[in-house]
Parts: sequence; structure tokens; C-alpha cells
Amino acid sequence: MRRLIIVIIVIVASAYAAPGLMHIGHVAEYRYSLDDNRLRLTFSVEKAELAGLDLSEACDLRKTTALCIARYLNSRSFIEINGRILEMTLTASKERNGLLFVYLDSEVQIDTVYSIDIHNRCFHEYQGLFKNRVVVDIAPFQKSFLLSEKKTSIHLE
Repeated sequence: MRRLIIVIIVIVASAYAAPGLMHIGHVAEYRYSLDDNRLRLTFSVEKAELAGLDLSEACDLRKTTALCIARYLNSRSFIEINGRILEMTLTASKERNGLLFVYLDSEVQIDTVYSIDIHNRCFHEYQGLFKNRVVVDIAPFQKSFLLSEKKTSIHLE
């Protein structure tokens, strides 16, 4: 019993010590944040999840991974703030501990956020059980959602 408690403590402690480094298969994370006049989307997924995906005939995933992912995300997902669809542009990417991080930004002029709509249909055509974890960190909305093939959108007001 004592060993079980120690194992549980180690697992919980490691999860808190390294947030963002633990990732579960068949899940991608989309984190939206708003700083000044810049909306940032931080997309993360296990690099192994991308193996074998054919995101576009015109895109070589092995050579231009971040660009391919950015194009794919823009074609299968979007965010609306106060009724305005925002265009996201690739700004950076990196790999860390088997995870791929892709950063997309949009310049916006917003005084107050009244509503947010997020639509996401990514990766379901490759893996029906794939989940998209959406984290909204935009005042006054700080929430997290799990989207699936059946639930592909969020409306916050």
C-alpha cells in the first residue's frame, strides 16, 4: 500500500513539475491567448502522431513540417472573436521532448472580447477517435474544452 501511494505521488508531482511535457496519444492541443493586439495560437502534438499523415498533396510533411501543419490548421479550423474571423499566420515552431509546437499569430484590434467561436475539424479524417483539446486564455474566457469528431465547435458569450 505504501508503494502505491509513493507511485501516485511521483506521477502527480511529475505532471506538475513538467506541464506541457506530458502528452497523450491521439490528442492535439490548441492554446489561444491574447496579448495586447496579438492573438496567438500555440498548437502542440506528439511528433509521432504526424507520421503517415497526408495533409496535402502539395506539402512534404517530412521537409516542411511546420508550414504543412499551419496550412492544414488554417484549412480545417478557425476562430472568430466578436463575429470577426481571424486569419492566423505561421510565426515559429520548435520540437521538444517528442512534441511539435507550431505558433500562429494574428494582429487584432480588440478593446473588449464579447464572444468567441472556435471551429475545429482537424485530424478526424485520419483517426476518428482523435481529440482536439482547446484551451482559451482570453479574458474574460479562461476555459478548456475537448473537441471530437462529433463536437467540432465552441461558442462562448
